[in-house]
Amino acid sequence: MANVDGAICVLDGTCPHEGGPLGEGTIEEGRVVCPWHSYAFDVHTGEASDDPAVKAEVLEARVESGELRVKL
Repeated sequence: MANVDGAICVLDGTCPHEGGPLGEGTIEEGRVVCPWHSYAFDVHTGEASDDPAVKAEVLEARVESGELRVKL
């Protein structure tokens, strides 16, 4: 999960490419980059920059009464 330009973004923590720890990746230009193979996923759509066939799961999230709520 990340706050990107004021938007709370929550993606599945496992990279859909080869199961890497996406949650340990970095955020670069609105994309989370997997530390294993550098696959980059848009934090809003989950789409991979280089491979449209690979998509990370994006979870619905909102802040309500100061608490983060994520729809699983």
